[in-house]
Amino acid sequence: TAAVPTAAPTQFRGNLSSTEISVLVDFYKSFRGSSWYWQNASYGEVWDINNPAANPCQSRWQGIVCKCSYSLNQCSLSEINLPNYGLDGSFPASFANLTQLTVLNLTDNFIVDSLPVDWAPTTLQILDVSYNAMDGTLPTYLWSNSNLQQLRLHYNSFRGDLSSNIGRLKSLSYLTLGKNLFSGTLPHSLSSLRMLRVFLIKDNQFIGELSNITWSNLVRLRALDIRENRFYGTIPQSLRELNGLVSFHVGNNHFHGSLPLLSSVILQQYGVSRNNFTGTVVPGILNRAQIRLVDISLNKLTGTIPNITMVTSLTEFIAGNNTLTGPIPEGLFHQPDLQLIMLDFNNLNGTLSPNLCRLTQLRLFSVDGNALSGTLPPSLVSLKQLEHFVVSDNHLTGTLPEAVGNWTAMKWLSLSFNHFTGTLPSSIGRLSNLTNFFVTKNHFNGTLPRSLGDLLSLKFLFLEYNQFSGSVPVSLSALKKLEGITMNNNMLTGHPYDAFIGFPAVFYLIMGYNYLSGPLPINIDWRRMLFYTAEYNLFTGSIPFKRAQTKYLFYADFGYNYLTGTLPHWLDEKAINYFYADYTLLHGTIPPLSPNLVELWCEGATLTGSIPASIRNCTSLEVLRLNYNHLRGTIPAALAKLPKLQTLFLHQNHLAGGLSHV
Repeated sequence: TAAVPTAAPTQFRGNLSSTEISVLVDFYKSFRGSSWYWQNASYGEVWDINNPAANPCQSRWQGIVCKCSYSLNQCSLSEINLPNYGLDGSFPASFANLTQLTVLNLTDNFIVDSLPVDWAPTTLQILDVSYNAMDGTLPTYLWSNSNLQQLRLHYNSFRGDLSSNIGRLKSLSYLTLGKNLFSGTLPHSLSSLRMLRVFLIKDNQFIGELSNITWSNLVRLRALDIRENRFYGTIPQSLRELNGLVSFHVGNNHFHGSLPLLSSVILQQYGVSRNNFTGTVVPGILNRAQIRLVDISLNKLTGTIPNITMVTSLTEFIAGNNTLTGPIPEGLFHQPDLQLIMLDFNNLNGTLSPNLCRLTQLRLFSVDGNALSGTLPPSLVSLKQLEHFVVSDNHLTGTLPEAVGNWTAMKWLSLSFNHFTGTLPSSIGRLSNLTNFFVTKNHFNGTLPRSLGDLLSLKFLFLEYNQFSGSVPVSLSALKKLEGITMNNNMLTGHPYDAFIGFPAVFYLIMGYNYLSGPLPINIDWRRMLFYTAEYNLFTGSIPFKRAQTKYLFYADFGYNYLTGTLPHWLDEKAINYFYADYTLLHGTIPPLSPNLVELWCEGATLTGSIPASIRNCTSLEVLRLNYNHLRGTIPAALAKLPKLQTLFLHQNHLAGGLSHV
């Protein structure tokens, strides 16, 4: 927020010099001040640049702090604080005249410029231009200012190496350079920054080892964040022994060795994900009195997760994508503030503890890709804050309880690739915030509940590879946000035509391998449709889609149905890559084909005529299956020139010419 200076005594009329006032006018114009987002009156007055008698100090212009001498009746500009004011433009040349500034805070604006080259402030203590669109290299004068305490440049596009002269900034306590394009190695002179408390350089292109820094000098360091760079090697012992670290993030680099065991007893955040750390997780990593976040995911860790006994403040525990074994430690379920557990893609076994219900603040629980067994504890449904429950790809059994409707905050529910049985409870319709519902490859049966149509926030519905029967509920037509639905490989029957009406956001509809009948559902908004499959059903009628409907259609499968009519004329659309209409009752000739076709299967129909000349343009074609039809004419020699063709079935036709030239 902008600074609000204390008003001067009423008899004092000191003002800035004419030079400084002129700079402010230039600054206002250069950064399009007429469009700034002014704060309310408690932050001061709007800049009155058109008034020759204006006094920014006496009038308390917003964001301006003056340093005044009452004896000399004179003021100088000390601070400019305009965060989130909508500044858009570049620094005026006259800005170089502001040599006495102590604070420049322009964070969270739209500045597209580099730092002024000719500006050389010797009194500057805080420079914050974070969250802009600034670029260029850092000017050399920055490294000559021994008064600088905070240098905040994160979330811009600054580039270049970090100067070895940075060690001159003896007062520097905050150095935040994250989310830029800085590169090179860290200079040894960083070892001289004995006042440094916060060192954040994540998401750059720094490279090298950390061993060239004398970390033991940085005894005041509280926060270290070097994530998302290209550092390698091991974590130096001198860094591990810093006693004051509160936050430690080195994720997404190329570090190796064992997990670094830190000496700090006040550590709250420990993030080492996406590296090459190996070995086991020693108890000292987790059992710290103040620890709140632990992220050891995406490494090569083995062994079991040690039990947690000394911790009561943990809020996030992330250990996915390792090779951890054994059960989920019971101590994890005695953390009253725990909000996030991610243990996916390990080799964990055992059952889900009934003490999960103790985690009343839990929002995300993900253990997919493990070897967990048993049933869902009934008490789970009491977790009213739960938004993501992901247990797919395990060996879980049992049914989905009717009380699942209590999960009213749920957004993502994934039970796929398990051994669940029974029906989907009708209470599922009460999950009004649910956007993703996945039950792929289980043993669910019975009819689909009509209450699925009450999930008005639903975007993805995966029901495939179960034993669902009965008709597709017409209530599904109410799901206007649905982007994808898969219900293939079930035992569904009836005419789904009226269930699939509208769907303005859908881009794939997968319903193959059922017993669905009647005409193909086409009353869909096709503006985003990419995948449409209806194979191995009992559909009748034609393929009635219009060219405008298939502009983006990439994959279409109508095979093994009782469809009649001709092949669609839109097969020459550039988007279509895969088309299947094998073993249908389609007849007529093959229309012109898309040059982007990869596979075309039309075997077992009653097609006539010749193979179209447009086949020569199908340079991406890998599979062509036209066998068991009534095609005539000569096999095109152009087939021999298709560079990617691997499978060619033309037998059981009336084609001439042989294949010796193909």
